[in-house]
Amino acid sequence: MSRIRTLVITRAAAVVALGLFLLAESAWGQSNCKQAKGDTVVVSVGAGPASGPITNGGDLNGTVTQVFTSAPFATPDPSIVSFAGDLTITTNQGQLKASVVNLFDFSNSVGSSQARINPAASTGRFAGATGFLFFNGVATISSPFTDHLEITGQICFGAN
Repeated sequence: MSRIRTLVITRAAAVVALGLFLLAESAWGQSNCKQAKGDTVVVSVGAGPASGPITNGGDLNGTVTQVFTSAPFATPDPSIVSFAGDLTITTNQGQLKASVVNLFDFSNSVGSSQARINPAASTGRFAGATGFLFFNGVATISSPFTDHLEITGQICFGAN
């Protein structure tokens, strides 16, 4: 291929890539997706559900409750366990429901959770919503078990 033809093809590819990037930026700006954030302190006694208020969360301000649906599973690191749960965030705009996978490290009391939003089970403003939430923080292991968590993620609201 000639040098001029290669240069023309390269420039054309760059223009097309830039155009696609700008279209994606425009679509993101018009999207129904919103960054999720907030803080919570959840308390759990025994095998009961963990619950607590959400603050600094905008649309998520309310109460979070997680019901644990599995026993802790061992991981290759003996100080870390994983376990599952069902999460409900109750706000004055409805309930956001999600399935959660949790990791907890007993060696340093650090916990992390990934929640996948359930569009069919959520209600009100959250009906039809999709997306994910992350909960990360440090716990006090003494009774009651208290977890100080930061919430981040993305919620894509349904067409309500």
